[in-house]
Amino acid sequence: MYDQQIANFKKSLAEKEQRMQSIIDNAAKENRTRNEAEKSEWASLKAEVENLKTEIRDLEEQAARAAANARPVDFAAPGKSDVGKEEMKNLRKASVSKIVRSAAKPSKLDGVEKELQAVALDEFRACGITDYNADAVFIPQLAIRNLNWTGAEKRDITTGANLGAELVNTFTDRSNYIEALRPYNVLVGAGIEVIQNSSGDNVNYPRENTLYTAAMAATENAAATETMTANLFTTVSFSPKRATAFIQVSNQAGAPVSQAGSELEARIRNQIVKGHATLMDTQGISGVGSSGQVAGILNTASVGTVVGGTHGANFSRAFITQFESTAGAAGAVLERCVYITNFSINAFGKRTEFSSGSGRYLIESVPSWAWGNNPTGQGNRSMIDQYPAFLSSNVPNNLAKGTSGSVCSAVIFGDPTDAKYMQFAGMQIIVDPYSNGGSALTNYHVHHWFDFRVLRPGSWVISVDMLTP
Repeated sequence: MYDQQIANFKKSLAEKEQRMQSIIDNAAKENRTRNEAEKSEWASLKAEVENLKTEIRDLEEQAARAAANARPVDFAAPGKSDVGKEEMKNLRKASVSKIVRSAAKPSKLDGVEKELQAVALDEFRACGITDYNADAVFIPQLAIRNLNWTGAEKRDITTGANLGAELVNTFTDRSNYIEALRPYNVLVGAGIEVIQNSSGDNVNYPRENTLYTAAMAATENAAATETMTANLFTTVSFSPKRATAFIQVSNQAGAPVSQAGSELEARIRNQIVKGHATLMDTQGISGVGSSGQVAGILNTASVGTVVGGTHGANFSRAFITQFESTAGAAGAVLERCVYITNFSINAFGKRTEFSSGSGRYLIESVPSWAWGNNPTGQGNRSMIDQYPAFLSSNVPNNLAKGTSGSVCSAVIFGDPTDAKYMQFAGMQIIVDPYSNGGSALTNYHVHHWFDFRVLRPGSWVISVDMLTP
């Protein structure tokens, strides 16, 4: 947020120093001393120059401190911010509807909205993202973080029944707006971190690919054997993948946006936030790693596997022990591991005993006070053996194995610190009033770039053929 102000101050500084030099040069050229007016102007300019230098230095120091203290984006804690209270107050004044309405005439922007647009453009240029429309509306990372903007999803809002009439009808009680149910987004809640990439460069994490091993010498002077001969290192690469969709709004439904009724703006923003969060979650779980998708946990090479059978097999105690032993044998830190699965597995596990009459079930609930890492701090947590289980319908329960039909569920076990999201730059919104202009509709196209990678596949174990009859 400081870059533009520093640039303006530096420009003013250069102009004043140039004027001071011209006063000296003019007097020297005429072989005379400066007159009183020139001396007064020069002294005034000198004071202004010193003041500007102090302001620039202070702003640069503050920008450096802000960058040093910046934290990764945490989608699990909406509203978490690295900005001060006053800056947050100004940021909260920003009107998305004002930004969007200005798409046809960006020069009309002013105030906080103009500053946000400038910051966002700087981010996109710094990130080297070239496939964007320079005439579009842009939302910077700061606004995404603090206004809960994270991506894109399609929703049609018109004045027809169930498609927007609820927002414009005079007799609609907007204070009791009812949101649609959505799946719980599980990966970030389970502890997988989101890294904010401010440079926009592709990022490689170097990873050891071969272990050094030692052996006992057969005799006192036996020669040593080289144990790390090739493929010592590999890389885990992050590069931008584009998430996109659009929202279609009736021009008539959009009327309240230009008035005090910012409810429509808030509802649209909420849809964008939650829709994109769902996309990031499902991609991190099931992305195929091709056709523009990220490589999700279920489709990452070299992760451990627990195989149910030719046609799938019932989730059972025997398979639970395999998840733990497979990850442990690979060197995973079991103390950090969690299960990630769906409600079909949860329901089956809670009604299935270890053995008949044992009184213990495959999945049991533990109060939050008994599990210190409960991020919500309240309610109960499903546990599989001694490991917390995170549940979401984003984890598929319609997979097929052999002749099973589409009834198999996925189960994931692993260390959440061994996977990362990376988010590149901010968000791009393109306002299109023309494609459906004949129907009095405006399209809002949203683009956002991110990637997901498993860092150490050995820390993860998956099954894709657990039956839940």
